[in-house]
Amino acid sequence: MINMNLQDVVTNMVDNIQQDENGIIHLDVILSGGAFNAIYLVGCLYFLREMQNKNKIAIHRISSCSASSFVALLYLTGHVELFQEKIYEIVIESFKTNKKFIFTEPVLANIFKMIETAFYEKGNVTESDIIRFVNYKLYITYFDVKRCKRIVKRKYKSLHDIFETIKKSCYIPFITMNDMLYKNRYMDGWQPHIFSSYKLKDSIVSSSKIIEKKQLFIDLLGRDKIKDCIILKNNKKNKDKIISGIYDAYSFFCQNGKYETAMCGYLSDYSVASSIKYYLIYAFSYILCIFLYVYVFLFQIPSHNIMNIYFIRASLEFVKNAIYHFIEHYCL
Repeated sequence: MINMNLQDVVTNMVDNIQQDENGIIHLDVILSGGAFNAIYLVGCLYFLREMQNKNKIAIHRISSCSASSFVALLYLTGHVELFQEKIYEIVIESFKTNKKFIFTEPVLANIFKMIETAFYEKGNVTESDIIRFVNYKLYITYFDVKRCKRIVKRKYKSLHDIFETIKKSCYIPFITMNDMLYKNRYMDGWQPHIFSSYKLKDSIVSSSKIIEKKQLFIDLLGRDKIKDCIILKNNKKNKDKIISGIYDAYSFFCQNGKYETAMCGYLSDYSVASSIKYYLIYAFSYILCIFLYVYVFLFQIPSHNIMNIYFIRASLEFVKNAIYHFIEHYCL
């Protein structure tokens, strides 16, 4: 459970929000990646959950990638507190212990086991129930480097399938684990999927009338937060970040979503700067995918010139060592 004092604050803040003149606000929520900044996201989702409980909003789908896919899964299944209370600290300690990368396979397996245990602890929830909660509601983005393709998954066959998809979406080369790609094929999605036709104001049918559905983008890579995504030196307390997320969501809805806050904004009203940032990261992710495809699946062919192979490998080793040096001296 969320701390009772904090819950009271969230409840009072939501009570101060004036109900939209058109009734319930129907939302698709898009969560950016952001590594350790996912703890800010927990605060935003605490606020959105209370808004949903008070019938002020209705969330239909959540699009996620990287660390936000963990939080999105926990939100949809009613266990978002687990990220704050246990998972986040395990991730931080793992990074500090390994020093050069975030996870070892046993640590990641332990986190998924913890999530699975939480799902079944009430005793009346089955795997089929969990799949029903998330299918066509949880969208997770990752790259299949072998196919040089960005994948958006929304239908899952099992809990194991969900966990595997999250692993693929979280795999930043040489940072998530001590390897370039997950299963020598998959990497981080970098940016979440944008639901199609949002400029046309995607709509749903409810009670025999058309209701406008808005797309709420929650950005964890703003100028005031981007360094927090991986730099843990002089890090703010977790609770401070959660409160910051709560307040940001409150500020957004308090002015009826007319203006972007540091984290929240409707895509239909997104600023030019925010749109440019999204597509720059989007473009970078494809460039990285193409580079890794060339290295892993083309330059491994024996008939290629050995000097080319050596140059690529030497360059990659230099980048890998630079990343490790940066993490060890500036992040921890």
